[in-house]
Amino acid sequence: MSGFSHIRIHDRGRIQGLNTLKTHDGTWKTQRMTRLALLVALALILYAVESMIPAPLPVPGTKLGLANIITLIVIVLAGAGDALLVVALRTFLASLLSGRLSSFAFSIVGGVLATLVMSLAYRKLRHVLGLTGISILGAVAHNIGQLLVACVVLGTPAIFSYLPALLVTGVATGFFVGLTAGYALQYLLPGESFTCGRPELSSTGGLTDKLEAVYDKPKRTP
Repeated sequence: MSGFSHIRIHDRGRIQGLNTLKTHDGTWKTQRMTRLALLVALALILYAVESMIPAPLPVPGTKLGLANIITLIVIVLAGAGDALLVVALRTFLASLLSGRLSSFAFSIVGGVLATLVMSLAYRKLRHVLGLTGISILGAVAHNIGQLLVACVVLGTPAIFSYLPALLVTGVATGFFVGLTAGYALQYLLPGESFTCGRPELSSTGGLTDKLEAVYDKPKRTP
């Protein structure tokens, strides 16, 4: 009987451990989705602000790309998967709220291509390019993605005549976005260097762990 009792106690402990892991996993997923929703909202706010600013050049497709600040921050903190999710949600909601669903294809292709390029560059070339260089690559990739969609829609490669002007604006706006994202990350997580190397992330936490470090800072005593 003692052997069976030992087995039952062992099984009970294992079941309790599994329940604890499930609870922790569910809590982490809820926190992750909540914080991703917050980042999507911030990206939408930046998109709305950008819509009030005149285009830097009288060339179709030229934008400041302020929402890419959030994309770059998510790439650094959580990686390409969460960044793509934020970009997809932000692009869909922005097109829906602005009533310009016809522009969704341009935005989603440009946004996804820019996110993939920035994610790959951050993983492989961050020590060389820094955030500003990575952001410039993303801005250029975004413009090229939009031109590809326009080429398919219009059925003419002549649209690529706008590419030189878009490359110039992409370098300027990409530099600004990368610089802003770098300052934001240094403010959120002081002591970390985001221009040369990627901070170490836990294998389970990612964005949640990093944002918890921001939200759960100890209060200063008077």
